[in-house]
Amino acid sequence: MNGLKPIPCRFKGKGSKRMGNLKTKTAKLWQVNIVSFVLFSILATSGLINTFVLPRGFRGEGGFLFSLRHFLIGVHEWAALAFIFVIGIHLFLHWPYIRSHLNKEKKLDEKAPF
Repeated sequence: MNGLKPIPCRFKGKGSKRMGNLKTKTAKLWQVNIVSFVLFSILATSGLINTFVLPRGFRGEGGFLFSLRHFLIGVHEWAALAFIFVIGIHLFLHWPYIRSHLNKEKKLDEKAPF
């Protein structure tokens, strides 16, 4: 073997379990981020269409555009509820990070002279 030594792998044994958990958590965070982006896009699109494109109020001649407006209002409301739920999951998954940074800020405030 021309004098080269194999490089030991850091992720064998106990480390591989941690790395597996990290991959799983990262995958979950990406899924939550993608779902929240899709829901936010639905919220923005339905809100902008309802606000700037579709007619307001109720008139006897109504028709398709008024039905579409009421349908999009329902979609907007359900997407908003789902978005709130997904943001709650997002905060739950990031809670250790949030807690550690709040603790660091608390320690920094205790050291402040004034």
